[in-house]
Amino acid sequence: MPLLARWRPLRTLPARRGREALPGVYELADEGKRLIYIGQSTRDAPNRIRQHLESSKCMKEHIRFWRYTYSRIPKAEEASEIEKYRYKHGDLPRFNRIKPTRRDGQSRYLERTTEQ
Repeated sequence: MPLLARWRPLRTLPARRGREALPGVYELADEGKRLIYIGQSTRDAPNRIRQHLESSKCMKEHIRFWRYTYSRIPKAEEASEIEKYRYKHGDLPRFNRIKPTRRDGQSRYLERTTEQ
C-alpha cells in the first residue's frame, strides 16, 4: 500500500531545515511515477533524499518524484511499507537492496531477553 501522499516533482524538495526535525518515511519514483525506492529518516527525510541524489548517479538519473509522510517510528513503518510492496510485487523496489528487519514490541522483547 503506497504512502497516503501525492507525488511531488523532485524540484519541490524543501530547502535544508537546519535544526527542525522532519522524520518520516518517503518513496521515490521514476518519470512514470513507478515506485523505485522506499526509505526513512529519523531526522530529516528531505535531506536524506538529497543524500541519495548526491551519492548515487544511477538514482539521480531515475528519480523524478517523491512523497513523504511524517512518522514517529520511521524504521518500523519503512519495514512495513517494504513488506507490503514485496507481498504485492514479489520483490523489493528497484533501488532497495536490503530488506529491513521488521520491528515490533514482541521482536524487541525477544532481542532484549536473549542478549543476556
